[in-house]
Amino acid sequence: MDTQRCGSHLPANLPDELEQFRLRVDQFTAKEIDHTSFHAFRVAHGVYEQRESDTYMLRARLPAGIILPEQMRVLALIAGIHGNGLLHLTSRQDIQLHRLPLAAIYPSLIALAAAGLTTKGSGGNTLRNIAACPHAGICPHEAFDVSPYVLGLTDLLMSDPRAFQLPRKYKIAFSGCGNDCAAATVQDLGFISKVRNQVVGFAVYIGGGMGANSKVGIVLEDFIPTAQMPRIAQAIERVFDQYGNRQNRKRARIRFLLEELGFERFKALYQAEMDQLPIEDFTIPAPLNTHSAAIVPDRQPLAGFASWRTTHVSPQRQPGYFTLEIAPPLGNITADHLSKLANIVDRYGEQMLRVTNWQGALLRWVAEEQLAALHAELVEIGLADHQPALLRHMVSCVGADICRSGICKSHELAQAIHDALTQSGMKYAMDCDHLALHISGCPNACGRHPLAQIGFYGVSRRIGEQSVPHYILQLGGQLQEGHTRLAAGSTATPASNIPAFLLEYLQTFHTASQYPDFTAFLHADGKQVAEEIAQRHLHITNAAKD
Repeated sequence: MDTQRCGSHLPANLPDELEQFRLRVDQFTAKEIDHTSFHAFRVAHGVYEQRESDTYMLRARLPAGIILPEQMRVLALIAGIHGNGLLHLTSRQDIQLHRLPLAAIYPSLIALAAAGLTTKGSGGNTLRNIAACPHAGICPHEAFDVSPYVLGLTDLLMSDPRAFQLPRKYKIAFSGCGNDCAAATVQDLGFISKVRNQVVGFAVYIGGGMGANSKVGIVLEDFIPTAQMPRIAQAIERVFDQYGNRQNRKRARIRFLLEELGFERFKALYQAEMDQLPIEDFTIPAPLNTHSAAIVPDRQPLAGFASWRTTHVSPQRQPGYFTLEIAPPLGNITADHLSKLANIVDRYGEQMLRVTNWQGALLRWVAEEQLAALHAELVEIGLADHQPALLRHMVSCVGADICRSGICKSHELAQAIHDALTQSGMKYAMDCDHLALHISGCPNACGRHPLAQIGFYGVSRRIGEQSVPHYILQLGGQLQEGHTRLAAGSTATPASNIPAFLLEYLQTFHTASQYPDFTAFLHADGKQVAEEIAQRHLHITNAAKD
């Protein structure tokens, strides 16, 4: 199995660590170690206990969101045999398997490793999956393809034991241009590719993050040559390791360390670490294989091909090639669908998928001659359903149905919004490509609500003697280098009333014809309008309290 095609390698000590994991499972099962000790060990390996007792979630990390067909098949097999048959594409370009029993975890980790995948560091106080723009290498606006740098840095940092014993999580992302599709400006450490005086390099952002006290990152370096990038990532990690808050988990991210030390003190510590790190050659993996697979014989387009092409296919900067979007609802895909999709990916485009940060996937480098046949094959396996942009790109975390941190059932709200919008026939709103709707089941921002133009995060409010799920409305998030803004708002609306509120709000926007787009509406009086409409949706029926 050629698992090195994507250029990333597994840590050399992974076999030993998996054996340690097996021993810890045996010790926990025999009650030789307690729940707290086992929790600290397994979470760093991307193994989370779910809300349903004695079931676990595995999160496989996919650097730059890249996944190969053979890896898709292994994930589908594990989900089908050991899990609930459903996989979830995450907003950090990982992929999750749900409801695995404890006895299945070790054999699943072994199977993933054989396919070139690991869950190590996808949870806990560790270096998390390094994200990248899913259009890297094909975007007409990028300075250069950041994918190889993501893969090379992943290999470098994953080999450092320090990366798995940090005060809290360490998130890094790479964007190819100022549109910042990878959200580099809201990461612990972010890189945006640049070319200055014919030298390729990066602008460097530090101290961003979402969740408690979300922050936009600040500029650490306005330009550095690419050769300095790995030393910067290592230096920041070392400052974080030494000075991060290990007593208060809620104040343990780099953004809080910046507040406590001040930028100048932080930068001096970072520069001291840079000076001590040896200047070593950093081997960037070779460019990824982007050659299109063999041309599939031409065939007549099926009914629905034209509309699917309009909504799901976009031209690349490379003439004659296209990228198509696979959009499983809210990032949830069955094991059967993933396995069948792997067989298709094997024969089209660059023969790998890029998982997106909006919980979908891209198949890139598809030739014009392949599109009709590819559409037909996706129709056959049920993955060519037409969805308007607003629903196709709606982001939601897994919520309280699965997550122990979840307060509200975010997938239920997403489905209710989907049904309400579909039944309303609001085509004008649903076809808006740039209206981002995100839902998190709690303030932790796994649904990326701080970046949404319309976002919600779950809270609980007492009404009489009962605790009732509510959502805090967030408006106005935007990603763009130099202009990144976080969504804001404080109005709590009962969960059961959110679809009706949203329908009325979007209808109001549509009738306000003086605004060219939703962003202009928000900048004018859209936020005030939202508050006024929300006040009409605060009442809750007795039935909705249950």
